[in-house]
Amino acid sequence: MRKKNKYLWDRKTGTSLQFWPQKSTERSLIKPTVPIEYVSNNPSDQITAPHPLPIKILRERGIQHAAISEHDAGFYTQRANEDFNYISFTTGGSVILKIDGKKIRLKEGMMFYASSKSEYSLEIPKYWNMFFFHTEKSPRWNLLTKDVYIVKQAEFLEELKFPTYNFFNEVYKEKRSLRLLEIYADMIEIFLRREISGNHSDWYNLDNILHDLQTSSIQTIHTKQIAQQLGMNTYKFDKLCLKNYGVKFAKIVEKIKMQRAKNKLLSAQIPNISKIAKDCGYANVHSFSRAFSRYFQITPSEFLKKIDK
Repeated sequence: MRKKNKYLWDRKTGTSLQFWPQKSTERSLIKPTVPIEYVSNNPSDQITAPHPLPIKILRERGIQHAAISEHDAGFYTQRANEDFNYISFTTGGSVILKIDGKKIRLKEGMMFYASSKSEYSLEIPKYWNMFFFHTEKSPRWNLLTKDVYIVKQAEFLEELKFPTYNFFNEVYKEKRSLRLLEIYADMIEIFLRREISGNHSDWYNLDNILHDLQTSSIQTIHTKQIAQQLGMNTYKFDKLCLKNYGVKFAKIVEKIKMQRAKNKLLSAQIPNISKIAKDCGYANVHSFSRAFSRYFQITPSEFLKKIDK
């Protein structure tokens, strides 16, 4: 029987059982799931969460929770049929995973993915340093793999460390750059998707096409036209985009256009909305303003007034 005084807290729900050792730490990148009475906004404290952001940067990408953690011996979690998918990356020490009648030691450099359908437990023999993500239970993320769980040597651990740790450092600052947080969040989503999917053959051609769209003049772009470049029909192409980016191609193009529009409004000394609309592939100011308002919930003119304040 576990002694309660060994633990900072323990919790039992309909889907999980958890025990937290006194010295365990968790630095959340988003609102945490641990009991609120233990949570601080100071990133050097034991369990931390940043002040709320004006926009839900990670949640907009289907990431419900994310944190960097260090746990001592005695940490234990057991889950079954949660309402999220779980992805962890071991950066030091190890943890014993029990799943599907198997016992597996997750060592440094390893990735563990568990879908919302999985049943598993994690127990630490000595210590475990890691970072993790909870992704939403939806087609946006579940299309990536049909596997109930994946255990493997991580392919993109170093690529994921950079945006994860930098997002953490930025989100706890008194003055936070939303632009930087958006960039880090995009990188996190991209490399998580590549890690889970395990099939990268289609990524590179699609990445190059999107790069060309970001750096060249944007005109009317049709999904069928790009799909043909990759030798696919539109259905297969949109499924590829959903799997690798979480949205269909039209939404990817919309995001590219809107980010370009926002950057041009921010950088221009005397913004010319008509010219910006044309540069971003819109026929006129009206259609541009309508698209901008739908995407950012604010008109270009209101956005400029907000900048000037």
